[in-house]
Amino acid sequence: MGDFFDFRSMITPMILKIVFAVLFFGVIALGGYVLFNPNPMNPVTGEAPQWVGILIILFGWVPIRIMFEIAILNFSIHDELVKISNKP
Repeated sequence: MGDFFDFRSMITPMILKIVFAVLFFGVIALGGYVLFNPNPMNPVTGEAPQWVGILIILFGWVPIRIMFEIAILNFSIHDELVKISNKP
């Protein structure tokens, strides 16, 4: 508990992982919505191409993953620097 109040342990990486999981499942749900809903994108024709939903499911999470990897990389670098500084 002392590490928490001295800011030696960080809670932001855990929060980032939770937010990533929520966004990941949100992208999958969006892809499913576009894939199975007859009118999600084109109000004129009333049809959305199913391949758009498939592409969202397959590749929609990639930019989110890259963004969160970059954010978590900073914390990983910090952890490694702390390990190096604690060596005798």
